[in-house]
Amino acid sequence: MSGVDQVNAVAFNLLFMQVAFKALEDSKTEDEHDHEAAFYRIEQLGYQVGQRLVERLLAQTQVSRLPEQIDVVKFLCKEFWMVAFGKGIDNLKTNHRGVFVLQDQNFQWISRFSVDGSNPATAKMAVLYLAFPCGMLRGALANMGIVTTVTAEIPSFPQCVFQIRTQSAAQ
Repeated sequence: MSGVDQVNAVAFNLLFMQVAFKALEDSKTEDEHDHEAAFYRIEQLGYQVGQRLVERLLAQTQVSRLPEQIDVVKFLCKEFWMVAFGKGIDNLKTNHRGVFVLQDQNFQWISRFSVDGSNPATAKMAVLYLAFPCGMLRGALANMGIVTTVTAEIPSFPQCVFQIRTQSAAQ
């Protein structure tokens, strides 16, 4: 990673930290933060970014249309993930019925969190940080014609698992 890339990453981390805190503050009701409302706000921001990013990426790579869902998800795991997170996804699994599981063994966005996953405050904040990439994936897939639900979990810091469930799999 070059010096410019490192500065960009630090600047983004600081900006995103403020976005997360602002979403939490805006969702505050009666001295309690509504993490679900904050998650939704951040996920919506990610959705918009994902739509725009994949549109730009498709134009740059001159990919017009990917024929199968698996091809679209593979494109996201290689090309999209590289642009968005600086590396490809570590593992992709599918049940071939519209459910895809993406594993990132060292997800940079949560790598700076305390490794004490037993702390509920840390776990809640880490989940909030995953709202944006969930939205990015959902937005990118929507822009490519696939309606999905995207969830994320943290088996252990900094490992992250994203589950993509297409609309056809939910039926």
